[in-house]
Amino acid sequence: SAIAKGEPDQLQDFLDHIDYSKLNTHNLLLIDAFDARKLMYEGKPEEIIDLPSKGNPFIKFYQGNAYFNQGNNQKAIDLNIEASKLFSYYNDTVYIASCNNNIGAVHWHLNNLDSALYYFQSAKSYSYWHNEMLENNILAISNVLQNEKLSRQQIATIRAKSDGTPSPYFLNN
Repeated sequence: SAIAKGEPDQLQDFLDHIDYSKLNTHNLLLIDAFDARKLMYEGKPEEIIDLPSKGNPFIKFYQGNAYFNQGNNQKAIDLNIEASKLFSYYNDTVYIASCNNNIGAVHWHLNNLDSALYYFQSAKSYSYWHNEMLENNILAISNVLQNEKLSRQQIATIRAKSDGTPSPYFLNN
């Protein structure tokens, strides 16, 4: 993130010092997607969409976010599905979880609650860390769907992982 927000000269200096022969394909794809990430931070979705993805899952991920920001929900879903499949090849569970979370968010936005819940739970299955926002999203949807068992399970999970500070998300549920 610091590099993404940095000056072009700082990035070039960083790139000039990398020994590319020691990087794997996953690392090279991440570097290749730097422009997409930078454009995302700059809030330029049109420019992200115009980038050639060249099969790069990171670029597809950012393009999916850009399409969602522009209201093209189906394209956002499609690109996140494509990116997730590519990330599976690299066993990148962080980005698989992020793609599934994004798909869940689009479905929630469209009021497709069953699909949103499915993708949020899928994101959770790939998350090896406690993601409070994701847990609360699952709780919110389970409440709307009146799934009492899942709601109680989510409340227990959230309370067990809490540091004692009341979450503003939890209080809304």
